[in-house]
Amino acid sequence: MSISSVSAAQMLRRQIFAAPRSPSSAESFVAASDAYQLDLSEQALAYLDGSRPLSAVGSSPLNGLNNTGETFAEKNERLQKELQRILLSRNINISGKMDFSLDSSGRLTVSGDHPDKEHIEAILNDSSAGRFASEMKGLLNEAADKAQSEVSEKYKIALEDDDDEDDKKKENEYEKQLRLQARMEQASRQITALSGNFSFENGSFSFPVLDFAAGFSF
Repeated sequence: MSISSVSAAQMLRRQIFAAPRSPSSAESFVAASDAYQLDLSEQALAYLDGSRPLSAVGSSPLNGLNNTGETFAEKNERLQKELQRILLSRNINISGKMDFSLDSSGRLTVSGDHPDKEHIEAILNDSSAGRFASEMKGLLNEAADKAQSEVSEKYKIALEDDDDEDDKKKENEYEKQLRLQARMEQASRQITALSGNFSFENGSFSFPVLDFAAGFSF
């Protein structure tokens, strides 16, 4: 599962020069770097100002609702109850933690060696379970968007500098920005890798991608 075909690097390209002036050698290097070209597309601007998650740009209102009219928290709570209902109605023991993954085809799989692994997978991927798997895919996409937004906000804060006019200081700042850009790209790859996973325990979901974003720092 992919967050978006638009990479985080493309969405976070920044214009770093506040006013025209004769560039130093360090500035010339950074200006020529593809990582610092300004992206003025609708998607980039909406994403960078935090008004909409990347997956919602151009399609959803600016109110935090998904295409079902629910907030992330509302949909999360509803699907938690739905999974509990589905499993209990099939006499599946839900007392322990269950780890799930959603593959690229939209099929839910149980991670590890849960004793009811095959039974649970058959139930959740069968049409008799309704639209649970497809709705869970939507919720996972939203969790990934939230994680990307949180990390991106940390990235923007880390990019802020103190407007020091000293050339040596500027050069160090450009090196710092290149390093932060690389960290942002690494974080985005990790978010993509985690975005298909979730756990269910004591009637609640947990999302590794949100845990990662909460603990990530530059």
